[in-house]
Amino acid sequence: LEAALEDLGLSIEVLRPAQKAGIVLLRGERLDFAHPLVRASAFWSVPKELRSRAHAAIARAFAARGQVERSAFHASQHAVRRDETVARLFTQSARIALDRGDSTAAAHHEEMAADYGPTDDASARHLARAAALWMSVGELARAKVCVERAADFSVSDRVTCEIAYQRARTRLAVDLSPEVAQEMRAAADQCEADTPYRAVLMLVDAVACQVLGGCTDDSAEIAQHAVRLARTVSSHAEALAAAALGAANVFEGSPSARSDIDLIAVTSLLIGQTQEFAASPQLALVIGDSLVHQGHVDQALRWAQWIEDCADTVGDRALVAVPSLIRATVSIGQGDLTEAARDAGAAAELAARCEQQTLAARAFGVLAEADAGHGSYDSAFETAARLFGLPGEVGRAARVQTLTMLGNLELQRGRASSAFAWLSAANDDAVPQVG
Repeated sequence: LEAALEDLGLSIEVLRPAQKAGIVLLRGERLDFAHPLVRASAFWSVPKELRSRAHAAIARAFAARGQVERSAFHASQHAVRRDETVARLFTQSARIALDRGDSTAAAHHEEMAADYGPTDDASARHLARAAALWMSVGELARAKVCVERAADFSVSDRVTCEIAYQRARTRLAVDLSPEVAQEMRAAADQCEADTPYRAVLMLVDAVACQVLGGCTDDSAEIAQHAVRLARTVSSHAEALAAAALGAANVFEGSPSARSDIDLIAVTSLLIGQTQEFAASPQLALVIGDSLVHQGHVDQALRWAQWIEDCADTVGDRALVAVPSLIRATVSIGQGDLTEAARDAGAAAELAARCEQQTLAARAFGVLAEADAGHGSYDSAFETAARLFGLPGEVGRAARVQTLTMLGNLELQRGRASSAFAWLSAANDDAVPQVG
């Protein structure tokens, strides 16, 4: 407070009359007014030019003390749009917020930085980063707003690709249709020369979309391209792409796309390198599921724990549903239905909170299988209703899994005709008719 007053050519004594009158009270570095309406009246009665000078002085005082986030707020109150200094303060504030694990505050700061970006490119980049952060904390609607705001700017091809990727990521949370994967692949094609690491992320997320959607047979080819590109980036990027390729091979089983990928080795490399998973929660699930399918249960559980640690480290609430889902799948395979139901139920709840409907659908599929294993007819049908109530294309595997379990339950009750109807529906979904 004293530093700000000195910056304005004043001293703390200027406040004494107001103190004696009971209008303000000094509490260390804090200045409290007797009533919020008194504060508002004092604020708006001051000429705009003086208010601006006061904000600038306070911003400088906070900056001198290393309180960047508070400095950014006050700097923004006296600046006009397109102020690179203010944008930089908010960018620094976002990094500080991320360092303490507050992704929500970081997203707010990136949005504010966009308001003051010196160019359209800069503002759009801030909004794209804000969209990614909002998705990580489960605010899908807010992420979509940022993406659409970014799209309104006139930007370079590189930023256009990033906007397209973030738009596809928002769709991936609720939709596994081929168009989503195609958007990611198109964005990767455009940006791989300039930003190869971002292109790798786009490609591996496209793989996750296709594998979970279960309607294509070229995921391994996409992953192979990601591996080739990742080799020009870093060992971490290559390990991530290799893990995606290994998972695609497990689920597609295409002989022409086979490659010698040691999933234990590449996932161990990822676990040992960093405490951050940069790709989508959907890819984290696909890699974990591929380990389970190959019988690498211990490594799958290790992967789940690492994903959980990554989610905790960066405050990624969307990612936090994945470990429970992997553990539920492991428990189903081991015949521990109680644990499977508990973990699948938790995963469904966590995914729903973050609007990750494609993850929620997988959780419902596992939960339906656990219910069927217990012979819980009513619970299984309630779970099925929740699954089929999800809008959009949320994945064939969960539907087939659930329909099959409903057929099994009908057989347990001796209702062969009803069982046949459920199993026929599962067969139609598993092998779609074309033409």
